[in-house]
Amino acid sequence: MVKQQQCTQGQQQILHHGMNGGWQSGKDLNSRRKMSAKIIQIIQQRARNANVEWLKKVPIMAMRLEEFIYRSAPSFKAYNDDSTLKNRLQEGAMYFIIKTKNAQKQMHKQKQQQRMLNQQQCQLQKLQTQMKQPELTVHQHCPLQQPKSCLPNKQNDGSGIFEKQ
Repeated sequence: MVKQQQCTQGQQQILHHGMNGGWQSGKDLNSRRKMSAKIIQIIQQRARNANVEWLKKVPIMAMRLEEFIYRSAPSFKAYNDDSTLKNRLQEGAMYFIIKTKNAQKQMHKQKQQQRMLNQQQCQLQKLQTQMKQPELTVHQHCPLQQPKSCLPNKQNDGSGIFEKQ
């Protein structure tokens, strides 16, 4: 009996992954549409001075918030409870704000890592280019025996100790 209950509970968890309570079903569609309409109304009441672009986003916000409260409600009664709706909507809004901020932080971190990687690749390319250039050697002879290109003159800085081979 206990094993059968555990199996049934496990199946419910699989069937309702991300759902709280396992009460959700396709039969809730009409109620969910009504809830979305309530949410749109609440958002519009609170944002009377919002610009047109923001108001265009209200239906999408309402849909996401409805999904959040639907998935997080422990029962249909709790989902449909108007007395707690505003608080649950605020929880949903906070959830999405935090989620967005975390995504932005992650994106910023990835961009920083990409910049560092690009800098390292650039430095590596410079080193590889330098390694491909002919080596420079120090003349161990008397400066008078050096090629004319290494002797101090008006055209060089006077160091004259290096020569390309």
